[in-house]
Amino acid sequence: MSRSSKLKTHTYTLEDEDFNDYPFEVILISSHDTIYKVIYYINQLVNLQLKLTDTLEFELNSSDCFLFPLFQDFKEKIGVSFSLIPNFTNTFVPSINQALIDDLFNNEAQKQVLFINELNTTHYFLKIDSDDAKELQQNIIHVLNGSKKFQFITNFQFDNLKGKNEKAKFLF
Repeated sequence: MSRSSKLKTHTYTLEDEDFNDYPFEVILISSHDTIYKVIYYINQLVNLQLKLTDTLEFELNSSDCFLFPLFQDFKEKIGVSFSLIPNFTNTFVPSINQALIDDLFNNEAQKQVLFINELNTTHYFLKIDSDDAKELQQNIIHVLNGSKKFQFITNFQFDNLKGKNEKAKFLF
């Protein structure tokens, strides 16, 4: 018997009370502008400096992996972290086997994937990590709604999500 067949797989689940330790709020943003214009508007209106800092990798299934760009700013003076992530991507990371099979004439059409499937009319998420996240969220929503640069701005009600896995995606 090989060593790898002796390994056990453990599955961990997050319950609602597990999220109480993570004080953050999320703003839903709908805009037909590019992500760079949205970032520019938010930076100007809220006095942030959101910059591309990372990419979040999510597996759709065992063979499909997609990348979501993550833009962040940390305000050290007040201890608040801001993160913006798009709700959609078509940046696909092929598996090694798929990359070997594909060539110039055998590429599938690009598939667009949602970060949160249930929110298909939301284009972006602005996450606020802070003990005062709720108050900051309301102030930022007020400022962004007053600008008329966005089609839709509102707070994110996690309780309305059906899947708990969707909620866990924001623990980055």
